Amino acid sequence: MTMKVLLWSPEATHIVELLDWAITPFPNGMATNVTRNEDYSVGMLRKQAQKAEKEWGNAIINQTNNGNWTTNLGENLVFEVLKLLGKNPRRPPERGGYRPDWECDDEIVEVKTRNWTTTGTAGEKVPGVIYKYSDIPDIYGKKLLVVCVAYQEYEYTHGTTKLWGNISEKKQAHLDLAKKHGIEFIKFSELIEPLILVKDDEFGRLDSPERRQRIQQRRTQLAQTCVENSAPIPG
Repeated sequence: MTMKVLLWSPEATHIVELLDWAITPFPNGMATNVTRNEDYSVGMLRKQAQKAEKEWGNAIINQTNNGNWTTNLGENLVFEVLKLLGKNPRRPPERGGYRPDWECDDEIVEVKTRNWTTTGTAGEKVPGVIYKYSDIPDIYGKKLLVVCVAYQEYEYTHGTTKLWGNISEKKQAHLDLAKKHGIEFIKFSELIEPLILVKDDEFGRLDSPERRQRIQQRRTQLAQTCVENSAPIPG
């Protein structure tokens, strides 16, 4: 994938590496096919990838051997994106025993991040957010947006259990009911559409005629804002 953060948004440059990690499968991770070589088996290559991703993630959050680095990185990355989108994110007060990740002027945001190299069934809990947090829209008076980041997005787009794409009528009925009650799931790649220009995506997650049209529409709107503010227009 080739990704370019729009030049007229210089404050976004510090998260370019994080954006790239969040939407690009890690080499030899769960979203890629791994082939053994003369020196290493598939299992060894995956363990090396897991170690490399963990070391990278800990370096990003300025810690060492923090097994919970994914949650920390994901929450703070979404916070930075929400700021760039002008959504005024902040920590919400605890209400009714709940304290979601972020509160914006128009919505509550819960972040679900999964790294690219750790196996397991942790992602199976995400759809349970519909039940667990069903009261939040009423308690806070705002809809709840659940952002799926990195492999969490990939898993629910390409895995057996999907939140997006070709899903069964029963699963769609659950999602429709959740939306009716003020709870929606969103891909991180969709959240950042106004901030990036997608050139190519070999994994097919970002590149589609409909999404290209939406990106162009948003770029046009943002470019007009740049003109009004005398800022350079992205080329």
